[in-house]
Amino acid sequence: MNQHPRLPSLAPLASQGLHTSP
Repeated sequence: MNQHPRLPSLAPLASQGLHTSP
């Protein structure tokens, strides 16, 4: 998982997207 530093960065964004989605 450490090999993908971009994943953790997108993790918080994905969470917000789910909350924003109906």
